[in-house]
Amino acid sequence: MFTTVFFTCADDSIGRFDTSMLSQQTLMELFIFGLDNVEDICGSRENPTEVCTWEGIACNTNGDVEGFMWSYMSDEDDGSGTICCEFLPRTLKDLTMSADALSGTIKLADLPENMKSLSLNRNTLSGTLHLDELPDLMERVDLSENRFTGEISLQRLPKGLQELDVLWNALSGTICLTSLPPALKYLYLNENTFEGTLNLTRLPESLKCLQVSDNLFSGEIDVRHLPKRLTHITVGNNRLGGFIYLTSLPPAFITLNLNENTFEGSLDFTRLPQILQNLHLRKNLFSGEIDITQLPDGLRHINVDINRLGGTICLTSLPHALERLSLSQNSFHGSLDFTRLPKSLESLRFTDNMFSGEIDIRHLPESLTHLDVRNNRLCGTVHTPPGVKCRDVDGEDVCPFDGNTDLTVEDQ
Repeated sequence: MFTTVFFTCADDSIGRFDTSMLSQQTLMELFIFGLDNVEDICGSRENPTEVCTWEGIACNTNGDVEGFMWSYMSDEDDGSGTICCEFLPRTLKDLTMSADALSGTIKLADLPENMKSLSLNRNTLSGTLHLDELPDLMERVDLSENRFTGEISLQRLPKGLQELDVLWNALSGTICLTSLPPALKYLYLNENTFEGTLNLTRLPESLKCLQVSDNLFSGEIDVRHLPKRLTHITVGNNRLGGFIYLTSLPPAFITLNLNENTFEGSLDFTRLPQILQNLHLRKNLFSGEIDITQLPDGLRHINVDINRLGGTICLTSLPHALERLSLSQNSFHGSLDFTRLPKSLESLRFTDNMFSGEIDIRHLPESLTHLDVRNNRLCGTVHTPPGVKCRDVDGEDVCPFDGNTDLTVEDQ
């Protein structure tokens, strides 16, 4: 049946279908023709059921196809195949085909003009992406976890686009963030090979989340003019540097991830956004002393491992919600007071510093499951706390007090 339709409706002069001649039933049959296991969708490849009865199909009251959602999530019944967007009905608004092992290329210019949402994540699609060919009404695009290559342009995206996700591909080139759509809320560019500088001074006011970690971006970034609604920025594992002004973060800020770059200068923790929950500054070149007595009360995670920080640390005024505190591989010194730690605390990592003196671990929070004070200058006698573990970089269990020459460790 499919072969008959192909030769009947093909225009020999251009080698393409005139899709206006085909019913929505025929178009959807052609669209799924390249998929394995189409029987799970339409009942039979030879005699498919009426399209509005298909698995994953949504039709309106007029019988027009408005949505198609299909995902092979079972390891025992993996789907695969190719799709051709040219055969999608013009009434379609939402296409979701995640984790289907789809291969081949897609042509965004062939998407229906009324399309609002496209999700083809977790497939093996390849080729280039011409994002300027997206339909004008598009609001959400998720093409993450595929094999797309080449450069992309963010300068002529649909004005109503609210979310764009292309993480975990092999995209490259530079990125312009100064002409993003005014409605954009979420932008995910992680895990590609983008390069060049990042201009964060003219982001749309609607933006809530920007993730560009694990790329090759370089140069300095200015966080003093971020949108007031912005809640998350992750720029970890790039080649960024310069100074960071934490006191200028927007009041709605929740997560900042600057891990594994070359940012430098001092860190002012005394005027952070009051609703901040996650602060990840690991493996940079930050220096000087830090004051952790005025952290936001809702802060849950703070990591400043592998920097050039120093000075003493006061642990008696930590946020009540704090769960993880990591200060390893710096030059902190002085004593450690573990007698008034937050009850919510789950992990303390202070390895490879210069902390000294005796420590009292009789009042550790019951929630604490990981303690690491190895390779400091602690002394006295401690008993191994029950239920608390310490693992090295290889995941092996080790004594949390190793490397403190003058510290005697006794079993509980």
